[in-house]
Amino acid sequence: MMRKWDCETELLVGKPWEGNGGSILALALSLDGKKIACGRVDGSIQWWDTDGEMMEGFWTSCSQGVGSLSWSPSGDQLASGFHGGTILIRNAESGEVEVGPIETNQRMV
Repeated sequence: MMRKWDCETELLVGKPWEGNGGSILALALSLDGKKIACGRVDGSIQWWDTDGEMMEGFWTSCSQGVGSLSWSPSGDQLASGFHGGTILIRNAESGEVEVGPIETNQRMV
């Protein structure tokens, strides 16, 4: 579960964003601040429009935990790094893998 707070008033804004898939290991806010994504221990990735309360998308990428996430500057792609060393870059609208899998030979990305 993620919560959105107003930094000036220190009050909770709207309802918490809820998903499933276990603990959140990675977060990424888009450059324009309109989308937030979380990566979970089960390898799933979920994202929300920061103005809304409903989940906008969900992918199950692999069984390894998501160690890192990053939106492209335009917000149309989301890169994800996994605990097994794999990197994927997906189209944020379709979920299609556009780059990868890239195997880094690292234990965690």
